Amino acid sequence: MLVVLLLAVLPAGCGGPKATNDGVADAGVGDASPDVADAAIGEVDSEGPDVSDAQEADSTGGVALWRASLTDGREVVGEHIWTYDHNRWWEPEPTWSHALFDVSRLRPYPDDHSVHVIGASEIETIDVLAPSPRRPYRQALRDEGIVLSRSPLAGVAHVFTGHDSYHLEEQGYGDNAWDLVVTDEQGRRFTGDGASNEEFLAWGKPVVLPSAGYVVEVVRDAPDNPLGTHPGLGSPNNLVGVSLGGSYYLYLLHFQQDSIPAEVAVDAYLEAGTYLGTVGNSGVTLEPHLHVTVLWYDAAAQPPRSWSVPSEFQQVWTAPTPRGPATFKPFDDPPTGTFMSSEEF
Repeated sequence: MLVVLLLAVLPAGCGGPKATNDGVADAGVGDASPDVADAAIGEVDSEGPDVSDAQEADSTGGVALWRASLTDGREVVGEHIWTYDHNRWWEPEPTWSHALFDVSRLRPYPDDHSVHVIGASEIETIDVLAPSPRRPYRQALRDEGIVLSRSPLAGVAHVFTGHDSYHLEEQGYGDNAWDLVVTDEQGRRFTGDGASNEEFLAWGKPVVLPSAGYVVEVVRDAPDNPLGTHPGLGSPNNLVGVSLGGSYYLYLLHFQQDSIPAEVAVDAYLEAGTYLGTVGNSGVTLEPHLHVTVLWYDAAAQPPRSWSVPSEFQQVWTAPTPRGPATFKPFDDPPTGTFMSSEEF
């Protein structure tokens, strides 16, 4: 079985700045996902193609497909699902990459080639084709069970940071991640003056597996950081990685040191809801929280690597405040500022 080496350390800001106890006001709302145009794009430049007017293409029915003509003469056709802006990375590069999804190439690992990440230097032109009747990315992943079937935290979790802010700096490993914390009914993340890990409401909270799968990677012995400090980029996170199907993997980071039980081991098959450990402050993080992302393993990259790709929670309740009233969502990709639970609140 493949062990996906995450190699995804989080930048200094992971978990958000240590702030005054003003709760919800710490979080902003944003979405880095670009739209898709409904007409030919043509020649691209160093800033990437113009990708406005996507919704008009989708409104005609079907999936708007991109056709990328590459410098080596090949063509890649697929649904555009994300753009990675390398200019924002904590090791910045003056370029960008596009992720295209081809449902016809969705296969069990190691034959899954459903995502093609194309760098700017590879692209001659990009055109957007007439909408296709093929299954779109999100529907295909739902059909294959590549979704998060529940929240990993009991009770109400707060999406402190979604697909924005410092997650876009994480070398492509965090673009579609969520950072989950716990608050009180006023939206405060900690008690007292928040001077220690123990005062944060997320600290020590049980974590359960959001979706069944085989464990591919575990780190359990990294120390927890004193509040407001971290040991530097590249330091180990306590984490659990689980195969969801194809080359898609769920990763949960920042567990408390030695809280992950021995039965959570590589090659073990775990059901959704299995206890994984407790929320800690290990790795590149400034305050206790749980980092959650779905990665697609790009075996064709040189060297092979993973990319954070869009994903969804299934059958969750969400609200703009910790007191609700919550709305039931069959599937949801909750943005920054959302409060979420697997039970009504």
